[in-house]
Amino acid sequence: LNRTTRNPNPDYYTGLLWRKLMGTKMLQISSSANRSSLRLYAACSAADIQANTPGAITVAFINIADVAFSATPASLVGRAETEEDLGTVEYHLIPGDGQVSLRTTRMMLNGKKLELDEDGKLPPMDGLVRSGTVLIGHKSYGYVVVPDA
Repeated sequence: LNRTTRNPNPDYYTGLLWRKLMGTKMLQISSSANRSSLRLYAACSAADIQANTPGAITVAFINIADVAFSATPASLVGRAETEEDLGTVEYHLIPGDGQVSLRTTRMMLNGKKLELDEDGKLPPMDGLVRSGTVLIGHKSYGYVVVPDA
């Protein structure tokens, strides 16, 4: 918690999303999307997600490169490419103060600032429902939920 602004620090939001999206069963993935500057971690999705979409896998990503990467949902979870579009729910976190730095105090989720409202309540932390290629921005991190993976 930032003692001056009373807003949560960026790692708070990261932890909330991890708890909301990642289940307890970690998976070993051999992904064609994995590169030395792109880290991927996969788990069976959290129980709340599994209740609605059994078989969902959540991939946490960290891109430390100065360039963006793109990947298909199948390549993220280590599946063979098919013509079937798996679709995704994406959560992209970037610094919200224009700094690409570990010292940032503000975060944006899918382009929206994460900050408490006037009543001190957390903002909605909804994912973007998408289809097709996943674009992972430079120096960003986040989560991709792949239903029916």
